[in-house]
Amino acid sequence: MALTEVPVTGWHRHGPMGSGAIHLHGTLARLFWLVANPDRAFMELPSGWGRGRVEEKVTIECGHDAEEIAGALAAFFWDAPDSLVTWLESKFAGRMRAFERSAIEGELEILREFSAKQKRKAKDRFQLALM
Repeated sequence: MALTEVPVTGWHRHGPMGSGAIHLHGTLARLFWLVANPDRAFMELPSGWGRGRVEEKVTIECGHDAEEIAGALAAFFWDAPDSLVTWLESKFAGRMRAFERSAIEGELEILREFSAKQKRKAKDRFQLALM
């Protein structure tokens, strides 16, 4: 997953997104890292990630979850933006610590806001201007 002007050949892209891409990138990196590391706590994120310092290019070892994560991410950007939030909520349902639940919920809210913007853009994209 990376923030870049021009994607590497073979990568999927979405955009342009503006300055919101940086925050969305960090949110997705943190949440996918937690999915890939279900036995690790939010406080164990890679150094700086909890404070928003996520590198422009991030590699997360997802193991057997890689295809499922890729499908959820593709749906988020191109098909059904709400489905990623629902999928992530199911992955985090067992996390009970108050701090961690609050931090995860804050990250999910960022995805919900992006999803709502995507729906508005899609709706506006198909309007016909009549004079």
